[in-house]
Amino acid sequence: MTQLTIIVIYLLLLLGLGLFSSKLFRGTSKDYLLASHSIGPIMLLMSLFGTTMTAFALVGSTGESFKEGAGVYGLLASSSGIIHSLCFFILGVKLWSLGRKYGYTTQIQYFRDRLESDRIGILLFPILVGLVIPYLLIGVMASGTVINSISEGAFHEHFAAYDYGVPPWLGSAVICVVVLIYVFFGGMRGTAMANTAQTIVFMVLGVITFMIISDKLGGFTTATNKVLEKNPSKMMREVDPADQERYETAYKNWKTLAYYNFARQEKGLTLSESQLAEAMAAYKGPPGPAGEIKKTRAPAIYAAANGLLTLTDEEKNRALLKQDDRVASGPVPTER
Repeated sequence: MTQLTIIVIYLLLLLGLGLFSSKLFRGTSKDYLLASHSIGPIMLLMSLFGTTMTAFALVGSTGESFKEGAGVYGLLASSSGIIHSLCFFILGVKLWSLGRKYGYTTQIQYFRDRLESDRIGILLFPILVGLVIPYLLIGVMASGTVINSISEGAFHEHFAAYDYGVPPWLGSAVICVVVLIYVFFGGMRGTAMANTAQTIVFMVLGVITFMIISDKLGGFTTATNKVLEKNPSKMMREVDPADQERYETAYKNWKTLAYYNFARQEKGLTLSESQLAEAMAAYKGPPGPAGEIKKTRAPAIYAAANGLLTLTDEEKNRALLKQDDRVASGPVPTER
């Protein structure tokens, strides 16, 4: 319940910030949309950073780095740190000066004047909205998922289907309402102030979290060495030979199991009691919980080693599809 209380307090502070910014509203559309060009360089930088550090950076990059390795952060540094900055300085500054000179408040106004066509706005509006909607939905979906994860067990009788935490749809809905309120009442000024505040929170808590996790793992150097020891491919651009060998071995065992299951289920292959005993005795791999891995892999390895898995190329393809819980549709490829 403590985590949920912190989230509620944080959202209430954002609401208060948005309502406070509405007190500074000057009553013009220019002030609502552009804050009357009063946003300084510090707030602009923090606001842009906060806008960029959304779900794809805070949640997506974390999951992707866990899956692919540390190289993901290099990708983010090149795209967010370099490309975004170049776009801002090469295009953004020029467009800002033109907008200030001619009173533009939207991108469409600029393109209509530049291309001397009012109809271009009709074309660009659905395109721009269509590009923004997926970006917004990612943030909404991620917020609901994160709130559900960190609030698990907060309730004792409600939301059992969601591990007694806040349902993702409810968390996403609350976030939408909070953002809608401070944007509606605060306009661009309220949005910039909220983004600035959140950026400060991200940066401060990010450093603190990094230090705590590193300390729990024995320090940054120790944590890195553990990754290099257990999964070195996560710390290099190419796959480590040892990881590649483990993968090929695991994939070979998986294919052998798929062929054996297909031969047993579709072609009636049955090992005798003596063959099963011999297979169990010859198995050298990990037994697994309650010996389940040994029970499934040992007969498959024995059948493959003794030439009992006589399958055609088409049957092998079907075996792999069936083992992967997929349904083959149309002609099955027979090439190796």
